[in-house]
Amino acid sequence: MMGVVRSRTAGKPVGKPVGKPEKTLAGGRGGISLPKQKAKPPTDLAEYRLLIYGEGGVGKSSLVARFGDTKDTLFFQFELASTGLEIFRTKLLTDWSMVLEYEALLLKGDHNYGAVCLDTGSPAYERCMDYVCKKRGVSHPHDANDYGATWKAVTDEFKRVQRSLASAGLVVTVVSHDKLTEITTRTQQKIWHIEPNMGGKCLQYFRENSDVIGYYHMIGHKRYLQIMGDDYVMAKANPENHFRTPKGDRIVRIPMGDSADEAYKNLARAFENKQTDTLSDVVATKILTEEVAVKARRKHSK
Repeated sequence: MMGVVRSRTAGKPVGKPVGKPEKTLAGGRGGISLPKQKAKPPTDLAEYRLLIYGEGGVGKSSLVARFGDTKDTLFFQFELASTGLEIFRTKLLTDWSMVLEYEALLLKGDHNYGAVCLDTGSPAYERCMDYVCKKRGVSHPHDANDYGATWKAVTDEFKRVQRSLASAGLVVTVVSHDKLTEITTRTQQKIWHIEPNMGGKCLQYFRENSDVIGYYHMIGHKRYLQIMGDDYVMAKANPENHFRTPKGDRIVRIPMGDSADEAYKNLARAFENKQTDTLSDVVATKILTEEVAVKARRKHSK
């Protein structure tokens, strides 16, 4: 835990006071007062913002479908998906206004949904961007020439809908495909990097606004969810007091087992600090990334 940084000028007047302080209501202006207790982070995994990404067919959708607990999960379908899963889906969402209609229906509360999933994150962001740009009379935020105001409007609307659904008691998750990007390290070495298949602004949004980013992948015939990032894989788990072994070490990967139920059970155990091994030595991520690159080359060469 980081220590408290105290200002050297604390308790001393800084600058000249201008006029007399206004009278305030009890506890401060408008009832505002300084907090006396630290805010405690959520203890329920469902209250964190999760992005799960990986190659098709690995089990992303099956996993997030379990987040509804005893209720159902509604998948916001932003692209044509595989019909092999028995899940609740919206119509194909070709315009953000359709999202707003589903939002209104969910907020009414007359349903059995406990979770929603943006499937997938990149086209969801694009639909929102197109909607905001149309309202502001531009074809793209770059064309607005408004010092980032349109980009901010896109972010605000995208975030608003997710917060609205979360405030209604719905678990909000996001799934994405993966992609390989060649990057240059600080030592000028070129390496492959695995990350969600998203554009620049969209990827930036989810990197900044996700509490957990998990890379769902195969190692041999076993499935894992990597939640600690490194030079080769984008991943993270922000909850400070979760995703640790009983000894306090940060978990790197979570075994996903052979079924969606086992995958969700293992994810919950890892969140509750019950996984005994960090699984950091399952395979070097450099080797894993190179194997994914080989698969991608073979796929595109066909």
